[in-house]
Amino acid sequence: MVLPPTRNRRALTLIELLTVISIIVVLGALLFPVLGSVKRKSLAAKCTSNLRQVGSAILLYAGENNGVLPAPAATNPNKVWFEAVWSYLTPDAFDFTKPNSLVCPVWLDYVRNKTPPEPATGWNRIGYGMSYVMVGSPTKGWAPNSGASGGPQTDYAVRLTQLERPSEVIMVADEFGWNWGVHSQNYLSGDYFKASSGTTRGLRHGTGANFLFVDGRVQQLTK
Repeated sequence: MVLPPTRNRRALTLIELLTVISIIVVLGALLFPVLGSVKRKSLAAKCTSNLRQVGSAILLYAGENNGVLPAPAATNPNKVWFEAVWSYLTPDAFDFTKPNSLVCPVWLDYVRNKTPPEPATGWNRIGYGMSYVMVGSPTKGWAPNSGASGGPQTDYAVRLTQLERPSEVIMVADEFGWNWGVHSQNYLSGDYFKASSGTTRGLRHGTGANFLFVDGRVQQLTK
């Protein structure tokens, strides 16, 4: 009679099981920062791509408007800058709820996770601001004497030909804050890296933010 082969199996001891679990935990701890870094770089790259598309849209708008850039600030009856360039970014009707190049992926995470929570809808979705100082009036967002005697306010915008050294002029950047009762996603003002300016929450790529220059270049600048 032939006996079946025996199987010599030994169950894992508790110590061995704990050792395996410890190794897995250590490996996870080592990999987590790496994976987090990869994700952050991916989101920053997406943001850079968004700004390049925004830059192209703004220049297309200027090309069809005698070289005049869209004004940074919201006006009545004029459109805020991102409304003006919307049709150059997407064929869809103006709708904040749809993902597009005006939405920084890191910004959406911020508004969803902030305390207290803030819905990532409406203007809260727009994570970029147009330079109020550089491509608008240095001291005001309205043209001289506009809005007088209850009349409509006229936005102050400039022509591309008025801007010297376009490679050094910031046009759009990561932004968040409140100024004059409107979201600063409309415009940038003051010293970007001063906490008092309300813009430092735009530093969402590590310690820096992405900046779009008039010549179409996008660069990350740090404090």
